[in-house]
Amino acid sequence: MESASEAPKQNRPIGLSTGVYNNHSAGGCQTFPGYLLESTMMKNTKRDTILETALRLFSQYGYGNVGIERIISESDVARMTVYKQFGTKDGLINETLELRHRNFMEDLLQSLEPHTRYSDRIRALFEWHQNWFQSPDFHGCMFIKASEEFGAANPQACAIAQEHKLAILALLEAILQEPFGAKAHQQAVLVFICLEGLIVHANMFPGKDLTQDIYQVLQPLLAP
Repeated sequence: MESASEAPKQNRPIGLSTGVYNNHSAGGCQTFPGYLLESTMMKNTKRDTILETALRLFSQYGYGNVGIERIISESDVARMTVYKQFGTKDGLINETLELRHRNFMEDLLQSLEPHTRYSDRIRALFEWHQNWFQSPDFHGCMFIKASEEFGAANPQACAIAQEHKLAILALLEAILQEPFGAKAHQQAVLVFICLEGLIVHANMFPGKDLTQDIYQVLQPLLAP
């Protein structure tokens, strides 16, 4: 863990570990295996402010269209603070993606807490995505955009994006494991591709939500 006086490490490893997502519901503690992005940094108010500002700007305007100067200005911090904490713009982008992953998964899992049946959990997942699409903060998927924009230019950002998608797939497979057993992965892939397609469609065609249509088509296919 770095102190405020230490320069940030360049190309630090992605803090990934295999873990479980705990869902404490009326039916007991349900665990969802997946990938957790571990936060290895101390709580730091200025760091948090910079990350939240970068998250908002990158989400709305993209990575290439937002420069460090704008992030510095809107965060109301010194230039040296940004470079001391993150080293480079790529370093800031990578940690912003990690923050987005944590926020995304925490919010998504909270939507599952009231439910114990797999069918109710799948419905809750689609409802969560529909609410996201209809919110003013929806500007498409930061992970898809990162994968498209960076490629070899920032392989760590692409790796974080891939691990985020793997976490969603792992969550779906865990939900579908009990009713489908050996076919859980196949069913999870079906739901996953539908959700990914909905994200892209919602970003391309604002106001033309197809979430409920896709959910209705999937329902008979998800009957064990």
